[in-house]
Amino acid sequence: MMQSSGVVNTLLIAVSGCSCSGKSTVVKELASFNAHSLMVHQDDYYKPAAPQTADGMENWDAIEALDTVKLLQDVKALIQDPSKSCPACLSANDNEENNQHIVYIEGTMVLDIGKLSELLHTKIFITLSYDECLRRRRQRWKDYIDPPGFFDGCVWPMYMKRETTLLKDLTVKVIDGHQTKEEIVKTFLDVNK
Repeated sequence: MMQSSGVVNTLLIAVSGCSCSGKSTVVKELASFNAHSLMVHQDDYYKPAAPQTADGMENWDAIEALDTVKLLQDVKALIQDPSKSCPACLSANDNEENNQHIVYIEGTMVLDIGKLSELLHTKIFITLSYDECLRRRRQRWKDYIDPPGFFDGCVWPMYMKRETTLLKDLTVKVIDGHQTKEEIVKTFLDVNK
């Protein structure tokens, strides 16, 4: 257990970007480098129902589909005392003091949450082309097919809206999602030296 006299530093890193751009995969890889890493996944914060488009389609890519209040509360709790949720800290073998905790927050919309964005130390946005995003979505979910019009009516327009905004934000580091997982991780590590 971590001793109470130890000073805990918490680094917050958000990884956002296009659907199927490798956000979760990259975060898992990055977290494996530090035993004191924690992950917050946007997918755990969806509300039971999403807002509807003018066509009556549920838009799960709209920020209103997320319980952003709960997500922000959970992140603030991790900032306050990351050791309560850190498996390495809870381990009887962890006697290190002054552990630096890294909290990775990943999802397509995490950089849309203004109050969360203000807390972040690093903001990553992974880009992807239309064709590659569509190809990966079809490959990833072999048993699931987007409802007709969902990709072109919700997924892609919401991504393009985010991309347009975030590419103007100089605090956001942009990474090309067409690279391999290893290349993306290396790029991430290079921009965070």
